[in-house]
Amino acid sequence: MSVKIPYKYYTFLFAIAISFCSCKSNAQKNTHFKNYAFIVAGHTYGSPTDTSAGLYPSFIEHIKASTHPFAFGVFTGDIVKNPTAENWDRVYQQLTNIPYPVYFAPGNHDMGNRKLYKEMNGNADTCFSINEDVFLIFDNTKYGWNMDSAQVYLFNEALSKLSIKSRLFVFGHNVLWQDHFSCATSNSLEGKGPTSLFWTSVIPQLLKLPNPVYWFAGDVGGTPKSKNVSFVKNGNIRLITSGMGNGMFDNYLQIKVNYTNVMIDVIPLSKIEKPVPLKNYLCH
Repeated sequence: MSVKIPYKYYTFLFAIAISFCSCKSNAQKNTHFKNYAFIVAGHTYGSPTDTSAGLYPSFIEHIKASTHPFAFGVFTGDIVKNPTAENWDRVYQQLTNIPYPVYFAPGNHDMGNRKLYKEMNGNADTCFSINEDVFLIFDNTKYGWNMDSAQVYLFNEALSKLSIKSRLFVFGHNVLWQDHFSCATSNSLEGKGPTSLFWTSVIPQLLKLPNPVYWFAGDVGGTPKSKNVSFVKNGNIRLITSGMGNGMFDNYLQIKVNYTNVMIDVIPLSKIEKPVPLKNYLCH
C-alpha cells in the first residue's frame, strides 16, 4: 500500500525518525524519542456555497503563513468540492508552498469519482510510524462506513505493531460515533449503512489496549447544523472532530507530541480568535 505523499514533498522529514510501512513489517523502534508535531484539517474545500476550486482560501493562507516545523499534515476528507482532475491539480498547486507532506483521508466529495481519486492520489489506506507511535489513515466512505477485509487486515496489523510506549492515531472522514453524541453531528450521512461495526467490533478492540488512541474525523463544520469541533473521551480513546466552511468557527488542529504527552490545540482561521485547547470542547 502506497504512502499518501503529494509529489512535491519527499524531502522534508529531517529531525524525525520516521518509518513508513504497510503495517506488514515491524515499525522501527527508535532509542531516542524525537518530539514532533502535525496538523489535522477537516472539510478543507470549505464552504458549500463557495465556487473556488481547490482548498478553502482562508485555510491555505493560514497554513502557508505558519512557521512551525510540522512533520506532516492530514486532511480528513472533502478536500475538493467536485472531484475533477482540474480541482485536484489546483489542490496540489496550492500545496507546493507547504514544506511538509500531506496525507488524505478522503471524504464522500473526494470519492465522487473513485477511479480518478486513485489515479491522482494513489491508495487511500495508509499506515506509518513515527518513533513508536502508529498512524492509520482510512477511506471510510464505502461499505456503509464499515471496513472492508483489506482495511480490517491493516487495522489488526497496526494494532500488532503497538509497543507499551506507542500512541495510536487514526484518521477518517465520517463521524462514526455521531449516533451516540449529539455534539458530533456531521455534515452528511451519505453512504451510511443501516448497521455499524464501530461500536460492536472496533471500539471493544481499542478499549482493551493499554495505549492511548486518538481518532479524528473531518466531516464537520460545513453546515450550520454541524459543530466545527468536538472532543469525546471513552476510556483510553479520544474521539475528535474538526472542520471548516460554515464561517462560525472555522479551524484545524495542531498536535504536538513528546515522550509523555499529546497536546492538541484548536487553531481558528480567524485573525481575531486565539488557539484553544481541545479539552475545552469535551462533551458527553
